[in-house]
Amino acid sequence: MRRLRCGLLLVLLGVVLAGCGSKAPRKLHEKEGGFSYDPPAGWQVKEMPGQKYRIAFGPTENGLAPNINVMTDTASMDLDEYLDKGLETMKRTGTISSEPSRQRFATEDGEKGYYWTFDYTMLNHALRARQYFFEKGDRKYVFTCTTSADTGAALDPVFEASAKSFRLD
Repeated sequence: MRRLRCGLLLVLLGVVLAGCGSKAPRKLHEKEGGFSYDPPAGWQVKEMPGQKYRIAFGPTENGLAPNINVMTDTASMDLDEYLDKGLETMKRTGTISSEPSRQRFATEDGEKGYYWTFDYTMLNHALRARQYFFEKGDRKYVFTCTTSADTGAALDPVFEASAKSFRLD
């Protein structure tokens, strides 16, 4: 009986120690992109034609579905300069109706980056985007959360929770 208890104790200890030091896997993992994150609860993840990585979609409201997509880019500049260039491009194309204010951001794993929020119009729809930016060497990651301009602020906590779960492999 004593051997059985010792054996069970060792098995239990092994299970507990196996979980130590490892991070919980994310619900959406893009191996080729080198990132993962947790989409909001109840959202659907879909592959879309022309998109390199899957996109998370929330419930459709007034014909629009909020979504989260990730884009990767290669640029041999630091993240601050990358954002400066991105803002210049957005201003030049005239797509934004409010200038974004850059804010520092960190994921729950301590990955540091920035985010900004802005309004824009696409196909006669007033939209709001919150973009989170991260880098790993020359590789830049743009985590974009888009919704209707009318309901945008209400989804900020939902978007932030997903962005906080963002992890670089």
